[in-house]
Amino acid sequence: MALIAAMTVMAILIAGYVPHLARQIQREREEELLFRGQQIVEAIAQYVQMTGRYPSSLEELVRGFVIQTPRGTRRVRFLRPSALIDPMTNDEWKVVRPGDPVLRR
Repeated sequence: MALIAAMTVMAILIAGYVPHLARQIQREREEELLFRGQQIVEAIAQYVQMTGRYPSSLEELVRGFVIQTPRGTRRVRFLRPSALIDPMTNDEWKVVRPGDPVLRR
């Protein structure tokens, strides 16, 4: 009988903790979303500063380009590949332009 009572109490405590855990996971994903968004903003700014133009795609920020230095050539990259994954959907970012129907939802 005591075992059943203990298990019932544990089940109630766990059931009360699940919503808190879900909110915590959501908060962490939102923080990561903001962090990755800021990484993309900074990468675009650095790219524009170095090239004088905007990248044609986000992948261009990951690929970067080769530059000549006094010590030889080196590849300049502006963004890590992981920054291209939306932490809310675990899918690649989608480019949204003004007038896009997704903005009207």
